[in-house]
Order: sequence, then structure tokens, then C-alpha cells
Amino acid sequence: MSDKTTTKNSIVGASCKIEQKVRLTNSILMDHVTVKEGSNVVGSLLCEGAVIPERCEIKDCIVGKGYTVTAGGRWTRENCWQATSYYRP
Repeated sequence: MSDKTTTKNSIVGASCKIEQKVRLTNSILMDHVTVKEGSNVVGSLLCEGAVIPERCEIKDCIVGKGYTVTAGGRWTRENCWQATSYYRP
């Protein structure tokens, strides 16, 4: 974690990259999550490999494995993940 980052009541997994001026509150970050500078994550679950770009507001969301949220966006009570077909004949 970088300087000027605030973490409150959150769990951060292994090998996460948390940049400067990030605020994490009441959230769970699984392994290999990246949260870039100036983002705010509140009450959310970020699954393995999720990426939160610069200046994002994420509140009460689930961000799926390997998903990258839109830069500078505001997300509230969203479920974000990549559509994948699990059908196997």
C-alpha cells in the first residue's frame, strides 16, 4: 500500500496494488486486485484480479474476477463482471 492511503475495516488479499490517495472502507479485496490513485471503495467485494482505475467511486458493489471498471466512473449497488459462457458440450 502506498502513502496517503486510508484503510478502515477492510480485508486486503495477497499481492494487491493499492496506489496513493485511495480510501478503502468496509470492503474485501481478494488477491491480485489493483486500485489506482484517488479511488474510493466502500462496502464492496473486489474479486481476484479486479482493476479499479483512477478516480473511481465504488460503493456497495461486487466487481468480478479480472474485471476492469470504467475510469473515473461512479458505481453504486452494481454487479460488474465479464460475460463468460460456461456451457461445455
